[in-house]
Amino acid sequence: MTDEGNFVLQDREFTTVWESFNSPTTPTDTLLPTQNLERGGVLSSRQSETNFSTGRFRLRLQQDGNLELFTVNLPTDYANEAYHTSKTTSADDPIASSPGRELVFNKSGYMFILRENGQRVNLTQVQQVESSADFYFRATLNFDGVFTLYSHPKASNSNRSWSPLWSLPENICVTSRVSEGIGVCGYNSICTLKADGRPMCGCPRGYSLLDPDDQYGSCKPDFIQGCEEDRLSPPGEDLYTWEDLTNTDWPTSDYVLLSPYTEDKCRQSCLEDCMCAVAIFRLGNSCWKKKLPLSNGRVDPSLNGGKLSSKSGKIIPPCRCRFLLLIGIQNQRRRTRIL
Repeated sequence: MTDEGNFVLQDREFTTVWESFNSPTTPTDTLLPTQNLERGGVLSSRQSETNFSTGRFRLRLQQDGNLELFTVNLPTDYANEAYHTSKTTSADDPIASSPGRELVFNKSGYMFILRENGQRVNLTQVQQVESSADFYFRATLNFDGVFTLYSHPKASNSNRSWSPLWSLPENICVTSRVSEGIGVCGYNSICTLKADGRPMCGCPRGYSLLDPDDQYGSCKPDFIQGCEEDRLSPPGEDLYTWEDLTNTDWPTSDYVLLSPYTEDKCRQSCLEDCMCAVAIFRLGNSCWKKKLPLSNGRVDPSLNGGKLSSKSGKIIPPCRCRFLLLIGIQNQRRRTRIL
């Protein structure tokens, strides 16, 4: 075992015949100093903080030289759109015309992409790394999709644990936009960036986790929603309440855009549309109506106060829905939306 953590097998002549750094026979989520990633090399996240089964986030140095972070649709390896890319292909550098050859993690804790012409594309800035004489380093693709460089003091009398030095991407909630998958959080969930640069997922009001043990999973509606249920409701019955959310969106679930439109008309249009699960009013005159399941939910400060309106609860009076399975909310006659 080397000081860097590389487990090496040698023959009687001390020739290396196998080493763990160059034999990724099982998925790994972590690189150690001097462990590099060549083209085609991949890191796979774990499923959760405590579940070490292979998760759905990947980091790969593609054959074209691009370092990409992306999700896969488990249980397959179908790759979704990248939520971070290094832009180190030949096309990204037409002057040098030199693609990335290797992701290098050196003994000093610096990480960079080495181009074929010898140029470096730094991932680590000088001020972000502590002394390798005093600290251990590791780079991990976390279960939530954030790639982070950590340090840990070598001193045995230190009570400091592994601490993050830098991470990619800067805001995973905003950069991830998947057209054929669930994104960072599950369906109907909302991604919020925490102060440490890691995402937090949460269900809107009227929804709850499909799996209570998976905080980053999908949210199910705690209500019945559908055109037949709307038809059974008595005319004039007030079945909805509203909650305001700002700078929140599910950008890939639109099915119609109404413009020019007012906020009141946007709200009323969603109320009267049995297909409408969410309405977004933005830009002062535009109304986007959205359908379930909602994907790629996020809080995005760049929306500049855009107002979200989600049909987050819908309860049919018990006497009219004995044939339906009501989940969660029992003694309510009001349906809830979020605006």
